[in-house]
Amino acid sequence: MIEGAPSSVSEINYFLKSCFENKNHAVIIARSFPEEIIATLSINWNRQSLMVVPLNYGHDIFSINSLRDLQCIAGGLPYTNSLSDQLGKIDKSRLGYADKINIGADKIIFNATPKNLEPHKNSLLERLETTESIDKIEILNQRLCDFNNNGIEISLKDSDDIIVIFEELNNLIRYHSSLCKFGFVNYCNWKVPKNTYDSAKKASQIFLKNLESIGGFLYIPGPECQI
Repeated sequence: MIEGAPSSVSEINYFLKSCFENKNHAVIIARSFPEEIIATLSINWNRQSLMVVPLNYGHDIFSINSLRDLQCIAGGLPYTNSLSDQLGKIDKSRLGYADKINIGADKIIFNATPKNLEPHKNSLLERLETTESIDKIEILNQRLCDFNNNGIEISLKDSDDIIVIFEELNNLIRYHSSLCKFGFVNYCNWKVPKNTYDSAKKASQIFLKNLESIGGFLYIPGPECQI
C-alpha cells in the first residue's frame, strides 16, 4: 500500500523481484501508476511470470479512505512521504496479507482475517449517527458496506405510509438473505434465490402433472420463460 504513487519500475523493482523469486501474488495499491509500471506488470501478467496487479485508490470521494479501511482488513502499514519512506527497500512486516483475492471487472474483493476491524467499524457507525450531511452519510454507508460482501444498498420510493415502507423493506431483506444463503439462478434476466426457484419449479411440475390428468392446456402469453 502506497500513500501516493510510485514514479518508475526501478522504484518498486525490489518488491517485484521478491514476488518473482518467491512466486508471490500481490496487489500494489497507490493513487496512480505511470505507463511504464502498468506496461511492465501487464506483460509479465500475460506471461504468467509475475502475478502482481496495480490498483488505484482515491479516484473518487468513495475511495479516498480506502487505504485506512483496507488496513483494518489486511493489516500492513502504507508507505508515505510523511514518514520519509523509500520504496527501494520494502519491509515485509509492513505488507498487508489476504487469504484470497477475487479480481473482477470493476472491483477487487479481499478475503482476510480482520486486524482491527470492529473498533474501526464502530467509529464509522458513531460518525454516521452524529452527522447530518447527506454526502457524508452516503460515503460512510458505502465504507461500511465495503467491509461485508453480503451488504446491499436498498432504495425505496418516497412514501409516508410506514406500513408500506416496512413491508417493502422486509421483503427486500428476506430476498437478499435468501440470495446469500442459497445462491441464485439466472432466470429471464433476473437473479432468483435458488430456494425460491426450486420451490416454484416443484410447484409447476405438480401443476402440469395435475393438468395432464384432467386434460386441457395452459396458455402463457409473452416471452418464453419456462421453469
